[in-house]
Amino acid sequence: MNTHKIYDVVTTIGFFLFAGGLVISKFAVTLGIIFLALTAPLILLSRKIKIKRHSLKPFYALVLTFLMLSVSALYSSNQNNGFHELIIQNGLSTLPILFFIHWAQFKRRVIQITQFLFFIAAIASVCTLIFYFAPVDIAKGWTNRFSIFQEYPEVINKTQFGLYSPFIDRLHFAYALSFCVISSLYLSFRTDKWIYKILCGFFLFIILILGARGAQLALLFSCLPFLVYQLKSTHPEMKIFSWHSLVFSISFLLVVPVITYELIPSVKSRYNQMRWELDVIKDGSYINHDYQHFTTLTRLKSFEHSIDIIKDNPVFGTGIGDVENDLWTIHKDKSPNIPAHHQNYYLYLWMAGGIVTLVVFVAFQCFWLQNFIKMDNSILNKSFAVSYSIFVAAILLIDAVMKYHLGVFGIPFFFMVIMAFSESPQIKN
Repeated sequence: MNTHKIYDVVTTIGFFLFAGGLVISKFAVTLGIIFLALTAPLILLSRKIKIKRHSLKPFYALVLTFLMLSVSALYSSNQNNGFHELIIQNGLSTLPILFFIHWAQFKRRVIQITQFLFFIAAIASVCTLIFYFAPVDIAKGWTNRFSIFQEYPEVINKTQFGLYSPFIDRLHFAYALSFCVISSLYLSFRTDKWIYKILCGFFLFIILILGARGAQLALLFSCLPFLVYQLKSTHPEMKIFSWHSLVFSISFLLVVPVITYELIPSVKSRYNQMRWELDVIKDGSYINHDYQHFTTLTRLKSFEHSIDIIKDNPVFGTGIGDVENDLWTIHKDKSPNIPAHHQNYYLYLWMAGGIVTLVVFVAFQCFWLQNFIKMDNSILNKSFAVSYSIFVAAILLIDAVMKYHLGVFGIPFFFMVIMAFSESPQIKN
């Protein structure tokens, strides 16, 4: 077997492990990165890196974000914790570098990689459904017997607090499935294959019963670019920014949530729980209930306390090594019985590395979208890019998902999938 064949096999396995791991296993993601790192010297020595120069520019900001967080670790009082956090978030730099080294191979295999992601996501979704219908005692027995499954929670109301996710965190699973919804919708338009329409509907159904409200609401808004694209396709004379598209979009945003709420019991129960939480928080009576499981209260207190920390260090931040302890300390003082979690990635970056770190990361999102819209003439590809950009911006406002392993690797990877599809004039199945 010659060197080129070895490179092709090992790199492809790395891509598949990485993509499939995003919905089922952090270990598989790490193993995929190791495979890609092992073959990177073959491309570097041959000097055969093939990528359009304009594609790199937005990701400079992503790498710079990581470098600025690294600097913040140096002025953290707890430097050991800072370096630990950097190891978790190394995907901000290692992922763009490795994928751009292997860009030609990634672009050539992007449809197979995406299809493999769909396949593993479908398996994980079916397993989630099985756990949903299984009696609690049996479900707990499975999780105790097989280490591949996450621990089954002691307190769980499947409709009020969301389904149990057997492999990875429930919300992270919903975020990955959301990309599957958006990308399968894109491929259904681009290839006109029925299987993508079925997958889109199936993944959307799983997200709805998972009870991931943030993903559901973000998806609602992120689908608008595709709806406008469909209108434009059927009515070529219509302008994208017109009264017709505006009325249609507003109608979609009003009608779809109401229909979903009324027809799907798990959705209705989940949002009724949120509305009840808001009511008891407003009148202060939440202290009479088991409010440690109130996700709405946890999120609101996290926003409040994060802003308090930022006020003390608005320019340079508190340092990535001290963020966790600072948030835990202020929760202990002001909200002792409420779990301390980061619920906004933008606020997290501001707390950790200061205002400049936040601006650099936001610049990545803006530059990527601006660059994409400027360089790609396809309305469908632009709809794909705008749709996922809306989703990510919305999710990062309510969850610090990129602080964690699967989020920091997953979201940049999904952006790169969109880039690869846009640079592929034909999709071969």
